[in-house]
Parts: sequence; C-alpha cells; structure tokens
Amino acid sequence: MYTFKYIPNTKRNTDNFNISSLLKVKTAPIIPLPEEIVDEVTLGDGTTSYRHTGVYKDRKITIECSFLKNSKEAWLDNFSAIKRCFKNQQGLLYLVSDDSSHYFKVKNIEIDIDSRFHGVGSEFKITFTCDPYRYLIQFARPYALVTDKTIQLNNQREKAYPIYRVYNTSTNANEIGIFCNLNVVYIDNPFEKYTDYHEEIYLVTYFDIDTENGYMITHYRNPHNGETLKRYTTIKTRGSIDAIALQEGVNDVYCVVDVGALKIDILRNYREL
Repeated sequence: MYTFKYIPNTKRNTDNFNISSLLKVKTAPIIPLPEEIVDEVTLGDGTTSYRHTGVYKDRKITIECSFLKNSKEAWLDNFSAIKRCFKNQQGLLYLVSDDSSHYFKVKNIEIDIDSRFHGVGSEFKITFTCDPYRYLIQFARPYALVTDKTIQLNNQREKAYPIYRVYNTSTNANEIGIFCNLNVVYIDNPFEKYTDYHEEIYLVTYFDIDTENGYMITHYRNPHNGETLKRYTTIKTRGSIDAIALQEGVNDVYCVVDVGALKIDILRNYREL
C-alpha cells in the first residue's frame, strides 16, 4: 500500500493521531519535474530570446485518498481529525513509498472532496504546494558548532540556506560573529530581554537565523512562570545574511562571541532538484 507522512510545523497535543491509519491512497502521486522560470522576449526581427533565471516554480503534489468508517459519527470524527492535521498548512511531506531519502517543504495545502457515499466514506484530493527542491533526510539532524572551533561542511549539491540556532549560553554577550568561508555576519545584543505590555520580562532561550528568508525568530521564556513565546525580530546585524549560506563544495564555518562560549546548531537544509 502506498504511504506518505505529513508533519506540520506547529504540532499540538490534540493532533497526536495517526493520519496514515485513516487514509488509503488510491494511486501513487505524480511528482512533477522542477520547472525553471524563463523570461521570453520577442525581438524586432521576430525571433525569441530566452533568459534563464535559475529560479524554479513551486511543485504541486496531489495525493488522491479515501477513507471508510462503519458509521456516520465515526466518519465525522475522523474527517475532523484529518482537517485538523492539514489545518497547519506549512510543514514537511515525506513520500515514504516513492523516496525514502528526501522530504519536501510544504508551503500550502488544499483539500477537494470528490465524493461522499452513504455518510460513511469519502474520496478526496490533497494538493501540497511545495518548495521546488527535495531536501535530504540524511542531513536533517542539526550539526553542532562550538565557539572558536572551525568545522567543515561538505555540500556536494545545490547552494543550501541553513538555519543557525543560537542558544543563550552566554547571557552577557554583546556581539556574536558567524563566519562562513571568508564571509561574516555580526549580531549585536543577541540576547536582549523582551518586556510585554504587562511589563512581564522574558529571557531569550535561543534564536534562529533563517539565511534563506533573512529574518530571525527569537524564542523566549518567562523565568517566573515558565511561559514561553516566540517573536519574529529584526536582526541587529552587520554583514549579509545570505553570505553565510552554504556554497557547493567545502565550507569552513566558525563562530566567536565576546563573552563566554556559545552553543549553536546548524540545520543544514541540503537540497537538490
């Protein structure tokens, strides 16, 4: 039987059900080839000029599913569970039966119900709009980077845009530097406290630098009540964030901090078309 797995980026305790046990995939999905965006210009002599942009369109992967229950009530309960799972429309898609080495990053999900029979069964299509690249499961685990120690990351694929996850192990740090090859990004006041409108103070537990999208997500914790929150924050940097992406070939990565030592995890995001 064909199987797939979808893991939403935001997973709640109420979503710990096994969706694959509810769904039966009718046929293996067609995985479209990556399609480059090409600009066409008609010249004055009637000929056409093509400019290859090197940018690829999103891939749409449609999976046809069905499920059958023995009562209308069970059908409603299970269909609600399915909708809850796919409500968080960003996550990771694993096509287990087709490709056990890669996963796709999902950007949007659409569900179309094709039929419903006798109140106990349905057939529907789930369309996943994905990043054009396939990401390698082998390199999905974080890679540790320790202060003042150079590591070498060998990327024999497309240029990769990692996430640098920086933990607050040096509370008094005023400046962090992350080096990749001959490029560097400096971050000022990386662990600045956050005060909400109730004047509750939150301390940074860690922050993620997303080199592909150019933003930082900071994760905080209230030391008094343990409440956590995360915020998209403006990075106080010097240097181009894109410059610390991982090029094809060997990349020398290094980090420094003005006070103490840091723990940094690198989510490599190695990918190929």
